[in-house]
Amino acid sequence: MLEWFLEDCVPNGYKKGLCQKLNTVLEDNGSGYRIVDEQFVPISDTNEISAVEEAIEIRDCEGTAKHLKTALGLLADHDYRNSIKESISAVEAFVRYKTGKSTL
Repeated sequence: MLEWFLEDCVPNGYKKGLCQKLNTVLEDNGSGYRIVDEQFVPISDTNEISAVEEAIEIRDCEGTAKHLKTALGLLADHDYRNSIKESISAVEAFVRYKTGKSTL
């Protein structure tokens, strides 16, 4: 429901600020969930949120961001096994990008 609200009801210019405020409320109330990339996911600390958001923002390596967004969606759906697979694929995509090689 929250994800639908953010996607369909909140104008783009307001989403980031609203997500930050919602995360503050979630953190202040001891929730084990946060909003990352407009998805409601289980998270244990703010360092994890920052790392995921920073990695998704890497514009030079879209493959990495795509895999991380997919992993985040799977995590929100509690599909941990496939979320881990997508996370590993994100690391592989980043290494291929950095090394310029097509295989690891």
